[in-house]
Amino acid sequence: MEPNGEAEEHLLAGFRRGETTDLGPGEPADPAFGLDSWPPKRVVRAEFVRALLLDAEMLEPSHPRLVSLAGAQIVGALRLSNLELTVDLELRRCYFTEPVVLTNLSARDLDFTGCRMPNLAASGLAAGLVELAGARTGQIDLRRARIRDDLSLDAATIGDESYVDDPDYLALYADGLAVEGHLTATGLAAAGQIRLVGARITGSLGLNHAHIANPAGVGVDASRITVEGGVYATVEIDGELVLTGAAIGTLLSLLEARLSAPHGRPTQEPGWAVRAGGLTVDGHLIANGVQLTGWTEFQAAVVRGVFEMDRVSIGPHPSEAVGMLDLTGMEAQSLSLRDGRLNTFLKLDRLRVAGNVTLTNSTIGPEIAETGPDWPGLSADAATVAGTFSLEGVYRPAASCPL
Repeated sequence: MEPNGEAEEHLLAGFRRGETTDLGPGEPADPAFGLDSWPPKRVVRAEFVRALLLDAEMLEPSHPRLVSLAGAQIVGALRLSNLELTVDLELRRCYFTEPVVLTNLSARDLDFTGCRMPNLAASGLAAGLVELAGARTGQIDLRRARIRDDLSLDAATIGDESYVDDPDYLALYADGLAVEGHLTATGLAAAGQIRLVGARITGSLGLNHAHIANPAGVGVDASRITVEGGVYATVEIDGELVLTGAAIGTLLSLLEARLSAPHGRPTQEPGWAVRAGGLTVDGHLIANGVQLTGWTEFQAAVVRGVFEMDRVSIGPHPSEAVGMLDLTGMEAQSLSLRDGRLNTFLKLDRLRVAGNVTLTNSTIGPEIAETGPDWPGLSADAATVAGTFSLEGVYRPAASCPL
């Protein structure tokens, strides 16, 4: 395909040299970015990029296998579905006028750092390193994608705030995703659900300093996820966190996380902040300083290291008078809830701990026990604790909530 205009001529020349073509400054992912600040000489057709990728398949082996462009407005939909590419694609700081479609694409490395696009459709993608750091997109579809290296969503902004009242809207749809490296999303901002059901990550999952908002439904659904490394989630989630049946390797860290149950749910259902029944952690679960608003459960979870939730603050959903921290049937090496403020019921029935249970200096039980004396502030029926069970300094605010 022949180039049309100055920008495409520059891109073709850079491609022949194996170099990046940078058409100028500007950050299209910036919310204040105005496309009118870019002149027409920065416009490249999506079909021309596609043509270069196909031409690159015929390059001599010694030629750099790269199509690299920065600072361009890419017009039309970039459609690379069902292709097999043996070249790297770098499109940095580019503004896409239409969605990027990579469905069932087989490729090497893909770099969309700092790009802005309506949506990214990449179900069935097979690629090496995938970079979306600093990008601004609508929905990202990575169902059944296979990433042979790292997947980066660091400082990306994804989803659509106009769907804030739709509990089913997905900002990231990644059921069955496989990442052979790390999945990093430090500083991610997501408007809509992050869905990673049945995903598998060989390395670690990083969500530190992320903000995920789906206040009408589930914020993060990572049920049945497998993470062989650690999960690092000093995160703010407005919406339910689901870890049901998840399997995590070295560490699950929720240090200083802020987790809130959704609103707009049926009134007969509890407002769940966290559901993690059947969770398995081969190492430790550390959640010191976490703030939970809503019901939280780790029923039948297995933590082979320590379960530590010191300085926890737990309160009921705003629409409810009482809440629950339910650790029924959980197994752990030790359990620590020191210095906590649990304005909720605590269930430790059938708990099995190989070491100590420490609730020192915690406040346990709702301030007003509207459900009556049949609901104890703390229940530990049939619990098995091999070490000590410390209640020193525990305070119960409601007399009708015995320990």
